[in-house]
Amino acid sequence: MLANRLLEDPNARVLLLEAGGKDRNPLIHVPAISAELNNGPLDWRMWTTPQEALAGRSLFYPRGKVLGGSSSINTMVYIRGHRRDFDDWARMGATGWSYDEVLPYFRRSERSHRGASEQHGDDGPMYVGPAPHVGPIWRAFVDAGEAAGYPRVDDFNDGGDMVGVGVYDVVIKRGRRQSNAVAFLRPVAREPRLTLRTRALVRRVVFERRRAVGVEVRVGREAPRVIRARREVVLAAGAVHSPAILLRSGVGPPAELRAAGLPVVHALPGVGRGLQDHPQCFICHACPLPVTYNRLQSLRSRLVELARYELTRSSMMASAIPGCGGFARVGDDADVGLAATDVVGEDELDALAEPVDDFADGELSEPQVVDRVDIGVVGEVEARERFAG
Repeated sequence: MLANRLLEDPNARVLLLEAGGKDRNPLIHVPAISAELNNGPLDWRMWTTPQEALAGRSLFYPRGKVLGGSSSINTMVYIRGHRRDFDDWARMGATGWSYDEVLPYFRRSERSHRGASEQHGDDGPMYVGPAPHVGPIWRAFVDAGEAAGYPRVDDFNDGGDMVGVGVYDVVIKRGRRQSNAVAFLRPVAREPRLTLRTRALVRRVVFERRRAVGVEVRVGREAPRVIRARREVVLAAGAVHSPAILLRSGVGPPAELRAAGLPVVHALPGVGRGLQDHPQCFICHACPLPVTYNRLQSLRSRLVELARYELTRSSMMASAIPGCGGFARVGDDADVGLAATDVVGEDELDALAEPVDDFADGELSEPQVVDRVDIGVVGEVEARERFAG
């Protein structure tokens, strides 16, 4: 995305360094196969450190190692985030990051099927559209949410409260994934002022005094070398690798840098801290009808759907699997949504506050090829923390 924008300056020359390879694997572009891209050659294959709240377990943490990054392996749901999170970041000191201030950038980046409006753009590089294949399970889920008292949400990205149920918008165009590489890089791929280097692992940012002047990079099996920038260095390696590069460059909490034997170029206590993700667990139910995506685990069904996909780009293969969902505030002080005791009883709520002593031990069996409905319950944790030195 940034390479595309930088090249709008006719005097700019851009060197784009990508740690992974090019996005040539055909599985990247078939939406329903996205889950199979995790823990493979297109993934960094990362694991978390042992988690105290999970009795010392480590969790697999997928991150895309390919042109387009995680946008080339994710589930393609287009959700901007809650207005209040952006506004809270601005109140905590992140100047320019309130929702109203970042909204023009969202609008500029998208070509929404909804057309131009106060919340959406219609002439950006990334097409944002409706789910290509809305199955009966999705419709039943949304209908059930309405029956339970939740409002039906037509647009989760309208800048509103987001509470309710509905079908997600997705970054899929004509049945193919719209990764950042497809949407933003391909239109400028032949631009002579752009140089792309894949398999290029950035080790650190090179500073002269406190000014970034280049990067140390290893391309393929070559020895590490320093590439100097004529104008500026833009670090856009994602939520995990950007802080890692900064720490290796001497930017971060001074005590931790010194303990690791790194020089302190700039003391910035928040670097490498505060990562928040959305823990998820699944509630699975057998489905009596052959209408779910689990049928794609069957070789015969997969071949049939692939044939339909190649002919029409509109079969099950053409759609993101988590196609619908909903949001509810959970907590005793929630002004909209559920109280915590509406989700679980008082006894269960007390039990959730206790540490987990043990987990079942054993090997996971291969999943059965049966139709089932998986409902993922996700904890979205809003950031409310400021880090002190």
